[in-house]
Amino acid sequence: MSNTGDGDFEAIGKEFLGYFITLGGLTPDDAVLDVGSGIGRMAIPLASYLSKRGRYEGFDIVPEGVRWCQQHLTPRYPRFRFQVADVRNQLYNPKVTASATDYRFPFDDGTFDFCFCTSIFTHLLPDEVSHYLAEISRVLRPGGRCLATFFLAQDGACAGVESPASASPRRVSRIARLRFGDISKTAASTSSSHSTTARGPGVRSSFRGKTSL
Repeated sequence: MSNTGDGDFEAIGKEFLGYFITLGGLTPDDAVLDVGSGIGRMAIPLASYLSKRGRYEGFDIVPEGVRWCQQHLTPRYPRFRFQVADVRNQLYNPKVTASATDYRFPFDDGTFDFCFCTSIFTHLLPDEVSHYLAEISRVLRPGGRCLATFFLAQDGACAGVESPASASPRRVSRIARLRFGDISKTAASTSSSHSTTARGPGVRSSFRGKTSL
């Protein structure tokens, strides 16, 4: 598998399960949505945590990863389902024409109690981030929670960065401030990785993450 991500696969999954519970208020009976399910890094520890009342839905733009999860995880955990998001990506899904700004999550309004996005917004442009946030708000039930990770670059960290390809961190930072308030003041460093929780519908939110280098 080429899209496993960096670090210890199993350890990172267990670490994030702890974040889901302590920061996101995840409970064993929740209906869970995984935006960008990969090859099940987060699904595997969730399979041992969710009760028979809980369930999991995951989608990803990489067909190979989705097929692996369908073949290896769903047969063992029937309440865990995976599907391909037909969104164009030059690297992973080049033949599809649909853009991320037009993609409608394949679920009804108010379906989930908890949603998480681990290393998703770092791959999206600002308009795509805004659209995904709106879709997350739509599919969450009243009182539902979302935990998302993203990179935050303070304005000073972007000084001297002129190329268009590297201008996106500042733009994403502006989106983060728009949605979650001016969280840059809480950062201990100028360029960090953060997690935040948001509540839907309406994505009423607050910064609850920890700075990590």
